[in-house]
Amino acid sequence: MKLLTIIIALLPLTIFCQEIEHICPPNTELKVDTFPEYTVYQCIANDVQEGTSKAYNNEGILKFENHWKKGKAVGIWKEWDKKGNLWSTTVYENGAKNGLEIFYYNNGNKKVETTFQNGIKHGIINQWNEFGVHLITGNFEMGLEDGLWFIRKNETKIVATQFQNGQQLFEQEQDWTDKDLPIVIY
Repeated sequence: MKLLTIIIALLPLTIFCQEIEHICPPNTELKVDTFPEYTVYQCIANDVQEGTSKAYNNEGILKFENHWKKGKAVGIWKEWDKKGNLWSTTVYENGAKNGLEIFYYNNGNKKVETTFQNGIKHGIINQWNEFGVHLITGNFEMGLEDGLWFIRKNETKIVATQFQNGQQLFEQEQDWTDKDLPIVIY
């Protein structure tokens, strides 16, 4: 019975180790870095990160999963909170944020959605409260607020603000009771 208990206790560790062995592409080495609250497993080729890197907290819960090509961030990076809830996803290309970055509430609802181009905010941004009520929608042009933004002031009012190259041109308060804000198209 003791042997069975030991085997059952070691089973998750065995599965965990097998998964780590398979994350590195050919011609790379697995590097393990241990920190007080988590352990990072990353693939290295010629002293440069290559392939998938993962970190697990001390309870074995995945903390993050990143992808590398010749030392530069690529693909979809994901992070989880201490309980294993998805916290964020970010798209990288050639080492820079390039595409959507999304942050989530613990209940799984989106918190903020921002578009990037070459590491700079560029495109639509949206923000919601934890219940899914749309709070902010707007647009960035090369890191600067641009175009019409809508910001929810309370349950019955929104503020419409026009920006150009980061400069506010005008602001107007409007009645609005819909859960979703007006659609901003650029």
